[in-house]
Amino acid sequence: MKRHSMKRYLLVVLVALCAVSCGVMNEKTDPEMAARIEKAVKSHELTIDITQILPSQGAMIHSANEYSFTLSKGKADTHLPFVGESHSGGGYGATDSGINFVNCPVEIADDFSNASSGEYAMSFVALSGEEEVRVRIIVWNNGRASITCSPVSRTQMSYSGQVVFK
Repeated sequence: MKRHSMKRYLLVVLVALCAVSCGVMNEKTDPEMAARIEKAVKSHELTIDITQILPSQGAMIHSANEYSFTLSKGKADTHLPFVGESHSGGGYGATDSGINFVNCPVEIADDFSNASSGEYAMSFVALSGEEEVRVRIIVWNNGRASITCSPVSRTQMSYSGQVVFK
């Protein structure tokens, strides 16, 4: 009897979590905000304040807006922490192991195939020091954003945050 009630309890919890997450994903977006987001994304002029750092392994790390990612005038600027493993055997400590783009020129490829549902994706390759990093940014029309960085010789890192207008 206890096993049956535990399964029922878990099922109720899972259904409730699904309902809540579906509600969050379908929340109404302010049309003015959606228009500002669309303009910023399409012009590649935006800043994302990072609120969560998501290593490929390990726990999520919350950030109090200590980090940001900026695209402006065809260049990327950021200093993001890296928490992961190196595939090249090089040691950490001699240089900054973060993902750093300083006024780095980028050629952005847009994927607006889901724009009708309020999702805009952009991707490019940039240099962090001498390492190539593939970057994919997804921005939703409510201002939320996700950034995935895939360095050539290190594990993938993801970040999430909010588009800010200054």
